[in-house]
Amino acid sequence: MFFRFGPVVFLALSLIACLGQPHPVKNRFTLAVPEAAYGEAADAAGRRTLLLGAVTAAPAYDGRALVYRLGPDRYESDFYNEFLAPPTRLLAEAAAGRLTKASRRFRVTAAPGLALADYGLEAHIQDLYGDFRPAPPRAVLTLRFTLSDLQPAAPRVALDRLYPCERALPAGGGAADLVAAYGLCLADILDELARDLDGAV
Repeated sequence: MFFRFGPVVFLALSLIACLGQPHPVKNRFTLAVPEAAYGEAADAAGRRTLLLGAVTAAPAYDGRALVYRLGPDRYESDFYNEFLAPPTRLLAEAAAGRLTKASRRFRVTAAPGLALADYGLEAHIQDLYGDFRPAPPRAVLTLRFTLSDLQPAAPRVALDRLYPCERALPAGGGAADLVAAYGLCLADILDELARDLDGAV
C-alpha cells in the first residue's frame, strides 16, 4: 500500500512546499523622457506629416529584461528587472510625442491610417545596456534613424545616422537609475534628431 501511494504523497508534499515558497517579485519600468519646454510650435497646417514606421532592435535588446555588460564579451539579462513592454514599442510611443513637440517642420504620427505621409522614419536600437565595466557604471543607448522622402515616385533616403549616448549612473545606482538614464539619453537623442530632421528638408 505504501508503494502504491508513496509517489502520490511525495508529489503532493512537493507541491505544497512549492506553493509555500515566496514568488519572485519583478520590477517593471517604462521608458519615459522628461518634460521639456519648447518655443511656440509651428502652425500644424504648415507642417509636413512624418510617419514613424518600423522600430527594430538588435537581437540582444529585443526582449523586456534589462541587460548589463560585465566584460568585453560578457552580457547578462536581469530576471527581476524588466521593461513594462518591449523597448521597441516604448521607444515608438515616446518618440512620436517628443518629436512633434521638438520639430518645427514635422507632425509625427505612428498611425499609418491617419494621413498620407510625406516622410517616413525608421528607428533601430543598436545598443541598450548598463555598462558595469567602468567606475562609475553608465547607461549606453545607441539609436539609428533613417528618414525617407516618400513624395518622389521613387522614395529616397534623406537622413541616415547613428545617435550614441552614454550617461554615468550615481554611486550604488540600481535598475531604476539605469532606466532613468535611458530616458535622459532618449530625450537628448530625440531633440538632436528633431534638429537634423528640420535641416534635412
